[in-house]
Amino acid sequence: MTALVVAGGFGIWALDRFGIQFVEFSMNYEPVAPLLPPDNIRPYTLVFDVNDLFARVQMEDGSWCRIIRPDLPFMMEYTIGQFEVILWNTAQNQWEGEPVMARLDPNRIATHLYRKHAAGRQMRTIKDITLLGRPIEKVIIFSSDPFSCYPLSNVINIPVWDGNPNDFALEDVSIVLELLAAETPKDVRPFVDEHSISSSIFSLFEDMDK
Repeated sequence: MTALVVAGGFGIWALDRFGIQFVEFSMNYEPVAPLLPPDNIRPYTLVFDVNDLFARVQMEDGSWCRIIRPDLPFMMEYTIGQFEVILWNTAQNQWEGEPVMARLDPNRIATHLYRKHAAGRQMRTIKDITLLGRPIEKVIIFSSDPFSCYPLSNVINIPVWDGNPNDFALEDVSIVLELLAAETPKDVRPFVDEHSISSSIFSLFEDMDK
């Protein structure tokens, strides 16, 4: 990652294969590792950064309500049946974020992680999947903010959801996961590199529709 501009002491503009993004500053600290118990039997661990990815609050009929991204129930049902699933919410503390997590995962089948499980490094809040206690070559993290994740070699970028009811990003994620289950790579990082682009995972399948 290459720092381009220091902005007001609160973050930097950074450039990588995901494009240019603003990286917010945070205090330095380290969580206690490993974050997960050792009894995983699934072939791969999928980490979903829920911030701006799965849900948003918007005004409907004069009142504020939380809405869920299209295809989320289908994608969650598929992933939980095939993989170890982690939902990571660093935007909120656990007491604030648990109602959101309960809406995304009402049966609490996935593991829920929060801000306290993230690392603070160089004044940034980082979801460090090397602290999970899983082989790094078996972990993929899906995020709308790749620069909040470490290492970048394991990140698949998903665009932030703007509330569009015709959004298809999670349907495309399900297709990628079907490919992962079919190909069963020994190391997910080449797979991630093949299926990561700067703007949207959706365009991976544009050629299929032509």
